[in-house]
Amino acid sequence: MNLVWRWSEKFPGSVPVTLFKEYIARVQFDTDYYYTRIPRNDERREVAHIVQSSLDHLGLLAEQCNPQQFADAYLRFVLQVQAHLGETGEPPSPDREDIHAQQKRQRLRTDDPLAHHRR
Repeated sequence: MNLVWRWSEKFPGSVPVTLFKEYIARVQFDTDYYYTRIPRNDERREVAHIVQSSLDHLGLLAEQCNPQQFADAYLRFVLQVQAHLGETGEPPSPDREDIHAQQKRQRLRTDDPLAHHRR
């Protein structure tokens, strides 16, 4: 913690932890936004929860149903989750490190194939 926070003004150190927690409480401020490295991640979690809970429910029904009842329950399950199954959302945006690595790979592909051995 000291490595991350040591640059902060009036940082008391991470030990004892009480002073550290008091410091965080003093310098934090509430916002109505947050940062996520993966855009739309909360939406994906919500979709995954809908599908998983529906599948769990189907699993419980399967233990109690005859084949026709299960077929009906399976159809209801598919109708309930089908709109979510192919929906993956926007792909994550590459960060600078990803872009840099991609550019480096591209240069290596277009350079002399033995160039990396001579360096």
